[in-house]
Amino acid sequence: MRSKICVYPELDIAYLSFANGGPDAGTANENVVTWMASQPAYARTTGGCKDDPDLVAGVQRFWDNEMFGCAGSVTYPDRADLCKTGYHVCSAAEFVDKNGYGSTNAEAPKHHYWTDDNLKYTGVGSGSCSAAPTGMSCGANTPMRVCSPDGVDPEGNQCNWVNCGHGDSTQNRYFGGCAGNTTAGTLCCKS
Repeated sequence: MRSKICVYPELDIAYLSFANGGPDAGTANENVVTWMASQPAYARTTGGCKDDPDLVAGVQRFWDNEMFGCAGSVTYPDRADLCKTGYHVCSAAEFVDKNGYGSTNAEAPKHHYWTDDNLKYTGVGSGSCSAAPTGMSCGANTPMRVCSPDGVDPEGNQCNWVNCGHGDSTQNRYFGGCAGNTTAGTLCCKS
């Protein structure tokens, strides 16, 4: 018996196919995978991210299916380059709203992402901070952003502060970054 797992993380789907017996179990398995790939419901998608592997290293689909984390390494002025047509760079408020489950976070970001806001900081460090339109400046083109709980993401982007809140609250909403952290991916929301 042969089996194959097809993973589609941007759709939150994984399929396991089995081929048991027959003259060529491997070919039978490949036939299942080929058929699945030909079905529109199972087609791979880049979500709201530009279909450009030189810019977008991966896609994180957030649970509402209207917000996508486009993993990459671009400067703040180039953040919109990662969004495909029909999507815009999400505001910080959109991220909080679309990634909320009641008063808690629905999903942790897997990479660091720019929002469309020039976010400043308040607080004293990781876990005791917030990102907001007012506060202390992080410097030109290095605003606070959405950060994975790790200080460095898989693309080498850095966030020196992590687990910061949004607005007046220090409750963790996955904001962070700041001075000297010059690159990130981008959050793209359906327009």
